[in-house]
Amino acid sequence: MSGHRPPCRPYGSERVEAAAERAIEIGAKTYGSIKSILDNKLDRKPAPKRAADAAPILHPNIRGPRYYH
Repeated sequence: MSGHRPPCRPYGSERVEAAAERAIEIGAKTYGSIKSILDNKLDRKPAPKRAADAAPILHPNIRGPRYYH
């Protein structure tokens, strides 16, 4: 985030802080993203797991790390 903090007045500082933490978790870095998190009350829900945490996709057309060595 570019060092700017969205106004807390309509949401409260606790919610804005939670929204900022969620934004960092999901890689959202704009004021609009934080505002959307607050407007949709997503600051009160856990962030979804990132795809990188999921099991790798196994498919014959996907080259594994051995291809590049």
